[in-house]
Amino acid sequence: MSDNSVINKIAEGLFDNAKENNLIKVFQQDLNFLVYLLKTNDRYFSFLTSPFVDIKEKEESLYEVFKGLLLKETLKFISILIEKNLIKDIEEIKEAYDDLADKEIHILKGIIYSPFEIDEKTIHKLEASFKKYLKQNVKLSVIIDTSLICGIKVLINGTMYEYSLNSKLEDLKENILNERLKSLNLAENEE
Repeated sequence: MSDNSVINKIAEGLFDNAKENNLIKVFQQDLNFLVYLLKTNDRYFSFLTSPFVDIKEKEESLYEVFKGLLLKETLKFISILIEKNLIKDIEEIKEAYDDLADKEIHILKGIIYSPFEIDEKTIHKLEASFKKYLKQNVKLSVIIDTSLICGIKVLINGTMYEYSLNSKLEDLKENILNERLKSLNLAENEE
């Protein structure tokens, strides 16, 4: 993996180019498609990242395989990544680009912490609920957190929304302590 600042600079350059040409979404789709294909075809990804394969051969293969599937601008960008030996970082570059694109169209990113996997339908329902509540589009991803007893936590824009048994037990504990303190204060005041 390359330096994060290098990855961010590459993504910013691509994003600026896409924005200038009004192709933000198209570039995003191209990158998603390319990363998907490279992740599902390990041998081709190994070929593109191999130090033993000539750059010219990699570029010819790239144009042969993806011509008509990706924009010529996307192909040129990938060709540059191959020349600079940065194709290995394509997934991180895509993620940085996605972040920039989401900010541009005002999408909040969030994380669902859950003790179990959550299906896409449930994720979409949660996104719709938070969109209604926050009055902004929300994109959620899932992280498995087995320390949760039951329920979920959702982190969006620095705010944690808890819907778990842990949080309910903590609330109950705090309420009991507050009631106990109130009763102790009342007993002291009566004396």
